[in-house]
Amino acid sequence: MGKFGLIACLVAAGAAGCVSAGSAQGPKPMRLAEVIDAQLNARGALRWAKERPLVPGDFRATPPAAPGQEGAHTEYTIISGARCTGRTLEFQATAAVLPAQSWMVAELKRSPSETARTLRHEQTHFDISEVFARKIRRRFAELYDPCSNSEEVLQEFSDKLVRDEAAEQRRYDEETNHG
Repeated sequence: MGKFGLIACLVAAGAAGCVSAGSAQGPKPMRLAEVIDAQLNARGALRWAKERPLVPGDFRATPPAAPGQEGAHTEYTIISGARCTGRTLEFQATAAVLPAQSWMVAELKRSPSETARTLRHEQTHFDISEVFARKIRRRFAELYDPCSNSEEVLQEFSDKLVRDEAAEQRRYDEETNHG
């Protein structure tokens, strides 16, 4: 209970994984924002930004030979981290897209109207991930005395919202027939 090291969690298309990045008590630990920025940079990720919508160049991966119903796929991630120093919780959650793992079939890129329609659909997926990153941030901001909780309890708060986000992404695809 109380003090724990930095835990950075990645959520990519609904699959979560956490990485410990050192203790807040060690010699000059990295700031939480630096750890998350390093993870984003290492993956070539683009942070969600209101003024920066997805563009065709953000889909750099080769589509599968048989893409099924999908004409495009956006690989997104929510990277979150938490660290207690004494009784103070530092927490961050960032939604990002992974261009090297996102793809769009060539036929869609040749038609401006289909490209625009596909980008709107994929942008909504990205927007949903940002909504849930905000929910995670709000959930942690509203916790009373968060550093009295164990690392596992704090992780479960985030994990529940990650599961909710994955369900919302599936629902959106079902309702729109994948765009």
